[in-house]
Amino acid sequence: MTAMVKILKDSEINRLFQIPKPLPKGWRTRLNLRESKLGSHKKRDLPISMDTLTFTIKCRQNAQNPFDFSIILCYQDGENNEYRLLRCNGKHPSAHTNKLERQAGDADHTFDTCFHVHQATERYQEPGYKIDGYAERTDGYNDYETALEHFVKRCGFVDPDPPEPETPDMFGGVS
Repeated sequence: MTAMVKILKDSEINRLFQIPKPLPKGWRTRLNLRESKLGSHKKRDLPISMDTLTFTIKCRQNAQNPFDFSIILCYQDGENNEYRLLRCNGKHPSAHTNKLERQAGDADHTFDTCFHVHQATERYQEPGYKIDGYAERTDGYNDYETALEHFVKRCGFVDPDPPEPETPDMFGGVS
């Protein structure tokens, strides 16, 4: 990954989220996780290129703990700099601290193991923190699969083959 050389303004971050991003046919299969060379985690990346914009979905999951995962939206600018715009995290073993909130004396600046979402912000980049250093707890998902669905919706992806809605059969069950 190339070092970040410019600060993305909040207006640019918001614009990047609002752009409809078409997923390729068979995207779910293309994101089936594969074991890494060391075997400690599974991962998969899916680049999404459109006109002059390039995004990448990066998925990682701990091989021993399926609730320890990250699903990341990256943006590559025209100079090949990469920016993490959103990260849906599972329950990794360490606590998370929002550093600016800690400095401001916010009592709720740290939270323990829970599902949480990191989002890029201008205010975290300005003092030199990671672009996605700010995180919030979420109840929007409860495992890797539901996190992936949450991620797709939140990031503005357009699914070319959405799942078929369940329809009731004539006996009152679902088919």
